Amino acid sequence: QITEDGACRGRGRTAAAAAAAATARAAPAFTGLAEVMEFQSDDVFSQEDVDTIVKNAISSCLTDVMYNPKKVNDWINTIVDSCLKELQSLNRPFKYIVTCVIMQKNGAGMNTAATMFWDTSKDGRCVMNWSNKTMHVLVTVYGVAVNIDNPSELD
Repeated sequence: QITEDGACRGRGRTAAAAAAAATARAAPAFTGLAEVMEFQSDDVFSQEDVDTIVKNAISSCLTDVMYNPKKVNDWINTIVDSCLKELQSLNRPFKYIVTCVIMQKNGAGMNTAATMFWDTSKDGRCVMNWSNKTMHVLVTVYGVAVNIDNPSELD
């Protein structure tokens, strides 16, 4: 299950961006997941959309799985690849960075930090914490906007 303290952090949608949004677009959800993905079609970093993508990627890979150090690299690659593919399918003018940490639950602590120097009006990040009885997972998605001030440069 996704923990409540794993909520996305960063910048929300502005009223102007919401008004400029065309129509909502639905993407297929992963088979067997209760959460259906419905995305906004605007050009802002949407934490809600990224949150749904990351939750689905983690759930589809790790539901009912026990920690196995021999499979951790495969799980990480699957989660990161799934996130990147879904993020690309949003067709938004962003470059994405996705990181994933999986560690066994054994009482050890973990501290992380990140700092950014970016345009806070366009760029954003989403941090998702997930855990089960045997492991902790931390997925971070950074969205860095390409020049959306001049849409003709995107072609």
